[in-house]
Amino acid sequence: MRALPGIPTHTISQVDKEGIFVRYFDETIADRHYLQLVHRDDFYLLVYQERGSSGLFVDFQEISFEGPSLFIILPGQMHYGLSSQQSAVFLLAVNPSLINEQYQSLFHLAMGSIRPMPLTPSLAALLKQNIQLIQHTTESKNELPFYNKNIRHLTESCLSIFASVYYKEKHSQHSRGTRMIDISRQFISLLMQHFRTIKSPAAYADMLHITTDYLNEAVKAATGKTVSRWIQETVVTEAKRQLFHTTLNIDEIAGQLGYEDYRYFTRLFKKAASISPQQFRTQYSREKDA
Repeated sequence: MRALPGIPTHTISQVDKEGIFVRYFDETIADRHYLQLVHRDDFYLLVYQERGSSGLFVDFQEISFEGPSLFIILPGQMHYGLSSQQSAVFLLAVNPSLINEQYQSLFHLAMGSIRPMPLTPSLAALLKQNIQLIQHTTESKNELPFYNKNIRHLTESCLSIFASVYYKEKHSQHSRGTRMIDISRQFISLLMQHFRTIKSPAAYADMLHITTDYLNEAVKAATGKTVSRWIQETVVTEAKRQLFHTTLNIDEIAGQLGYEDYRYFTRLFKKAASISPQQFRTQYSREKDA
């Protein structure tokens, strides 16, 4: 992922050349620097809370965790920790190149209802066991001639648990079968790649070889949002990130997001956010300085 100006981006290659690492936090760990600073990642961050209560700030939404639960932070999402009360949390970072396309698109689809997913005791125990195995394996990598194969198999097991929880949740919400969900996953995956340059629902429908009406029907059924709203919210969220953590002016941000006319971009932003870009920047600057 290309680093964008102003927003610190953590790259997984700086931490682990194999593209997988685990971090653990609880009330006994004083060093929470990683959690407290606003940043993006160029990797998927799989969050498993074992116990307690905690809060995250992800793309201008406060996410609250209670008890055993899981959550996924996508590459590029701006985030930091807000609170922690007697919590124990595992973070599993995974290079996107190690996650198959089906899982990636399912994780992106989960953005439509951004909230932690509760876990049953048996599933929580299984997930903890798998993550701890990954942690112990990375600590013993020099003793394992087939370390890469071992660590990828273990990571695949964790990914499948996360994907299964989200997949089951989506299917419990929507009884129209896999087709609508599969189309929505593919659309959102394309949107994350092209939202800076492609704003037309018809263009995404063409890429998926379906009609615009059918794409809109599928996405609305699976996520509760229209295609146009997904495009608009994705663009506005990225604009908010830039306004919050860069000194780029409105014209420059509009240009980065594919708008030659910054006035049109300003109208679009205000319609979606109920506040102008400059007002948004001023408001969040005050909150940062408070």
